[in-house]
Amino acid sequence: MRVAVIGAGVAGLVCAYRLAQEGHACDVYERWPGLGGQAATLDVGGGDLLERYYHHLFTSDRHIVELYEELGMGDELEWKPSSMAFFVDGRQWAFNTPLDLLRFAPLSPPARLRMGLAVLLLQKRAKEVEPFESITAREWIEKRMGRGPWRKVWGPLLRGKFGERADDISMAWLWSKLTLRRQLEGEEARHELLGYPAHSWELLFEALRGAIVAAGGRVLVDRPAIALHRDGDAALRVTAGAALRRRRGAARSSPPAAGCSSTAPRSRCTATATQRCA
Repeated sequence: MRVAVIGAGVAGLVCAYRLAQEGHACDVYERWPGLGGQAATLDVGGGDLLERYYHHLFTSDRHIVELYEELGMGDELEWKPSSMAFFVDGRQWAFNTPLDLLRFAPLSPPARLRMGLAVLLLQKRAKEVEPFESITAREWIEKRMGRGPWRKVWGPLLRGKFGERADDISMAWLWSKLTLRRQLEGEEARHELLGYPAHSWELLFEALRGAIVAAGGRVLVDRPAIALHRDGDAALRVTAGAALRRRRGAARSSPPAAGCSSTAPRSRCTATATQRCA
């Protein structure tokens, strides 16, 4: 069976890879002229790859670590001690341990204690996400920690990540960052390690692409899926448009993928939620 996968980000590539292991051939459509989605890289010259955005792994991200090992790339991941700081009121403040929080002078001593206690109670007692889905992170922080921590710590962090939407971010998002990613024990709980690929994430994407192609599939970069057409009662056709950058009148930044011509490719797919192709 042929399967159409829309998007060659990490989720799309892994989806196609797993389906290939089950004997299916996948056509993966990607509008960006490269792989990886939010974890994509840019060639800045000399063979050096720069990540479009900053990404790392926590030691609790076991599934992707296991994927690296499954692909024979376990040695590619490097684990380094985390280190961070805030630049507030004209100076840099280390922010790695509970002791650093107690020394964080931009907050009053009661605010430091209140903030630390709120995070600790959240991690220890809040086991379900549902109570946090109907409240924003700002509302929860100002209620549980006070306005100072929002102004000096969490507000700047969320604005740096989400811009003008910072005030609207659900507390469910922050709950996941403070709980699910911190389910560590022993030494790991006391000294956080972050994982980075030694040669960028691109090697992982290329390994996944190679496995998909080897199983008879195609990974069509710079080929946005622009339409789904019903073909009878049990199939859909996926129509891919011209290269995104060419349609915008800009120069192409990469050649067509192997097996991808300038003619829009079509896949005949059964009409299921996963876009399975006949």
